[in-house]
Amino acid sequence: MKKTSLPFLVFTVLLSTLVFFQVAAQQSYITELPSIEISKSDVSDLVWSPDGHMIAVASGNDIWIYNDTLEQVGHFVGHTQQILTLDWNSDGSRLASAGMDETIRIWDTTSAHFGEAIEVIPSTTNEVTIVKWNPSGDRLASVAADQTTPHSWADNYGNFAWISYRVDIWDASTWNVALTLEPEYIDEWALAWNISGSQIAAAGYVIDEESYAPKIWDAQTGELIETMGGFGEVGIGNLAFHPTQPDVLAIASDWGSVIIADVNSNNTLYQFEGFTGAVMRIDWKPDGNALLDGFDTGQILIWDYHTAQLLAVLQAHTGAIQGLKWNNLGTKFASSSVHDGKIKIWDAASLLDLSGLPTTTPMPIPTPFPTAASKP
Repeated sequence: MKKTSLPFLVFTVLLSTLVFFQVAAQQSYITELPSIEISKSDVSDLVWSPDGHMIAVASGNDIWIYNDTLEQVGHFVGHTQQILTLDWNSDGSRLASAGMDETIRIWDTTSAHFGEAIEVIPSTTNEVTIVKWNPSGDRLASVAADQTTPHSWADNYGNFAWISYRVDIWDASTWNVALTLEPEYIDEWALAWNISGSQIAAAGYVIDEESYAPKIWDAQTGELIETMGGFGEVGIGNLAFHPTQPDVLAIASDWGSVIIADVNSNNTLYQFEGFTGAVMRIDWKPDGNALLDGFDTGQILIWDYHTAQLLAVLQAHTGAIQGLKWNNLGTKFASSSVHDGKIKIWDAASLLDLSGLPTTTPMPIPTPFPTAASKP
């Protein structure tokens, strides 16, 4: 494995006000990890099965199932247009898919009925961009474009009309909508449940505030709990709650940073920064010790959550990362990009710092970094 010195790295620690810091000490990070790959065009999403033995890949209208050595073991057919999103439930018995054909499909992934579509659920509005199971698997959240309630407003260039988005939470025993959240968003591409299933977060452009902002709801009542600090015109590409700390949320931004925030206090705990490009995908290692960032440049970064140390920088693909997921064992992760038509599985077992043991590098002592006042 090659290691490279990182002479300049920025991260943030915040207690009550947003303050940026510069890490003065050099750090080293890995630039290569063992990987295997296959070619597959038009991949929009991927997800591991909970046991870590299979990976589902959305490619065009179809779902392809591979084992952890990328040998095909299944092929699910039924969608009539591009699939945009996939998610496996916690016990591995059901795979949800959705996309531009305005349906949500629930697939049986048990051995007896593997690949059977057991539910085809019409969208309440339009194309479905995200589906996410809650941790217990009894509810499924979806994000869909809602053309019935378009919004328009005037800016310096004239009047523009936009389609808003809504979040529906489905009861998995009846497949009726249990709750609908209408966050007054456009450009909605981020949704996450916390580990207890008590809260759900979404992010997009809030028209009334003229800013991108995450919002947090009570997942049982639909009550809005918190609108977090606005990001201005800086887009939010992805959200991910910490897998063991239900109040900690990672927020991926279009200007190359990931904010780690406490949703109860609305404070930023860390901000991982120092690279250009938009962060397209993020995913926590299942034990919560590390975070993956996937960029529109094709780079993948791995951060140590406890020390803010950058562990790896991989030039994984030639263009934007569309899929990025750890397996549930935390030993491998998968990535994909439409740009180069590759699906890759990376062996992360050689990164000793990801084992959950204390790292040899302590948290660096920060010094104020004064040029970030204009950033959110």
